[in-house]
Amino acid sequence: MLNLHINGTNIDNQLKQFWKLEEISNVKDKILTSEEQFVETHFQNTYACNSDGRFVVKLPFYKSNSELGDSKPAVISRLLAMERKFKNNPDFEKQYKEFMKEYKSLGHMSLVTSSSHTSKDHNFLPHDAVIKPSSTTTKLRVVFDASCQTTNGTSLNSLLGVGPKLQRDIFEILLNFRIPKIVFTVDIEKMYRQILVADEDQKYQQILWRNNFNEDIHTYKLKTVTYSLAPASFLASRCIKQIALDNKNNPNLSRTLQEDIYMDDLLSGSDTPNNAISICKDIVHVLSTHGFHLRKWNSNSTEFLAQFSEHSSHDTRVEFSKDSNESSKVLGLFWNSSNDTFGFQPTLELTPPLTKRRILSESSKNFDPLGLLSPCTVFMKIFYQKLWLTKTDWDSPIPQQLTQDWLKFQKAFNEINYLTVPRWVILTADNTVELYGFADASSLAYAAAIYCRQKHNSKIKIQLLVSKTKVAPVKQVSIPRLELCGAHLLSKLFKSVLWTLKHYTFDVFAWMDSKIVLSWLASHSRKWKTFVANRTSEIMEVLPTKALETCAF
Repeated sequence: MLNLHINGTNIDNQLKQFWKLEEISNVKDKILTSEEQFVETHFQNTYACNSDGRFVVKLPFYKSNSELGDSKPAVISRLLAMERKFKNNPDFEKQYKEFMKEYKSLGHMSLVTSSSHTSKDHNFLPHDAVIKPSSTTTKLRVVFDASCQTTNGTSLNSLLGVGPKLQRDIFEILLNFRIPKIVFTVDIEKMYRQILVADEDQKYQQILWRNNFNEDIHTYKLKTVTYSLAPASFLASRCIKQIALDNKNNPNLSRTLQEDIYMDDLLSGSDTPNNAISICKDIVHVLSTHGFHLRKWNSNSTEFLAQFSEHSSHDTRVEFSKDSNESSKVLGLFWNSSNDTFGFQPTLELTPPLTKRRILSESSKNFDPLGLLSPCTVFMKIFYQKLWLTKTDWDSPIPQQLTQDWLKFQKAFNEINYLTVPRWVILTADNTVELYGFADASSLAYAAAIYCRQKHNSKIKIQLLVSKTKVAPVKQVSIPRLELCGAHLLSKLFKSVLWTLKHYTFDVFAWMDSKIVLSWLASHSRKWKTFVANRTSEIMEVLPTKALETCAF
C-alpha cells in the first residue's frame, strides 16, 4: 500500500502504466533515436570508475545547460511549504529529517560552502516525500524533482537526454522467472545512489535544506544519481550492463546481469541449488567491487538461503511493483517462496456514489503482466469502454446500472486473493515442451492464451503460461474479423514468448474455432483487403500453416 495524493496526473500515469502492461512488446532489436544514441555514446566516452571501483558518470545534456533559468525562487517556496507540513505532522517531520540525515551520513549529499558556490550555471531541485507503509526497509523516501520548471519554463530534465531502455519488460522478466526449478530474488541496495555524479555536474542537482526552523537555509549538492533525473534509469542500468560486458568471460554472470534485472531487483534462477549459489556468489563479488551491495535475498530453496542467510529476507512473500518510482500502490502479483506460487492481492473497496475518476484510479492499479487473471480483468476493460461511452464527467456519479455492474464485479474480483498459481512451469529443459495457443473472440472482446504441456515420468503437466485480451472496437466489426484479431494477438503473444524463451526448444500449436480465419490464412494475403491482408501476413510470419488447427470451444 502506498500513500499519495491522487490527482488527474496520477490517474493518467496509472492508466498509461495499465495499458502499457497490456501491450505486447516488440521483440525486434530497436533502432536507437538520435537522442538515445547521443546518451549511449556520451556514457561510453565519459564514464569512469574511481579508486574504490564506484562508477562516476556525467549528466548527458542533450540541449545546452545555458538554457536553464533561475530555479531558486520555486525551490524556496516549496521548502517553506514542506516546513508547514512538518508543523502539522510531527511524525512525518521526524521520518523526513531522519532520511535527510542518513543521506548526509552516507555521503550522498554534502554542504556547499559560500566559497565554492560561485558558478552561475547551477540548478536547484525541490524535494518531497513518498510514503510506503508496506516497505520493509524505508517507509518514507525523499524524492528530488528534476522536472521542476525554472523561471524561463525549462527544467533540468527538459535539457537531459533520457537514454535507451536497457532492461527487459516485466512481462519477459516474470515469464523467464517461471522456468528454472530453483529461483531467487534479491534487491540491489540503493542502486542509483551507489553511482557518483561527476564533481563538475553536481552543481545542477543542488537542494535547499535546514534541519530546524531557526537555522539559516543551507545549500547542499547531491553527489549521486537521483531517482527523478530523466536519464537515471539508463545510467543505473548502463553501469550494470558495463559490469556484464566487462565479465563476458563468465557467460552465466554476464547474461544474468543483462537479462534478469528489473528496476533494482534481480529475479533469476537455475536448475539446481548449487548452480544458483555459484552464480550468486559471482554476482555478489563483481557488484561489490563497484559499490553495489545486495540485500533481501529470497528463494524457494532453503539450501540456497542458507548461503546468504545473513542478508536474507524474513518475508517469504515478494511483491512485484509495476512502477519504478513507487507512485501508486500495487494491487497485484506476489510470489510466495515458501510454497513457490504466485498469488494476487486485490483490494477493490469502492462504495457508492461511484465516479469515473474513482473507478479508474483504483482499478488501473491492477497488476497482471502475464495475463493470469485475464478472465477477470477483461471485464474491467469492457466496463471501461461502457463507462467512457456514457460521457459522464470525471466526478459525476455514473449511471445506476453501471454502479450495480461494478459492485457485482468488485465483490467477485476480490475473491481472487484465494487463488494461487504455481510459479514453476517447465519441469525440465531436457525434454521437448509443447506450447498450445488458443484464440477466440466475441462482440465485446477477443483473447489469446498459451498453455505449456510436457510429459514427465509418464505424467502430463499442463499450465497456463500467458494470456492477453483486447476490447472490441466501438465501431462495429464482424465476428470473423474479430476472430482474426484474436489470431493476430495470439501470433504476437507467441512471438514474444518464443523470443523471451529463445534458449528452449518448443513444438508450437495454435488453435481457433473460426474456419473463415483459417481459410484466410490458407491463401496468399494479396487476395484480401488491407484489414485481412496485413494481419494474415503478420500471423504467418510467426505461425506456419502446419501449426494452425481448428477446434470447437
